[in-house]
Amino acid sequence: MSAFSLFLLSALLVAGGLAGFFIRRDLLTMLLSAEVMLAGANLAFLVFSTMKNSIEADAAVLVILTVAAAEVAVALAAIAVVVRKKGEATEKTVSEMKG
Repeated sequence: MSAFSLFLLSALLVAGGLAGFFIRRDLLTMLLSAEVMLAGANLAFLVFSTMKNSIEADAAVLVILTVAAAEVAVALAAIAVVVRKKGEATEKTVSEMKG
């Protein structure tokens, strides 16, 4: 595949993630959309790394993936708490919670 087509795929992933994040209001879909945007950014980093024969972008991708794994673990725990307390996990239920 050419670099242009991979950048186009990356842009489509980011755009699709943004659309999903702002259109859907349940927390799991918002989390999934954020992960899709992150995958698009990682793909762009990897294409840059391949084009420039640089290892720094590969290292950045590994760091981003590590942080994303921790983020998902914390977010899923928080969503489980919201579902246990309110019965559903939407943006509205989170904004109504106090504490």
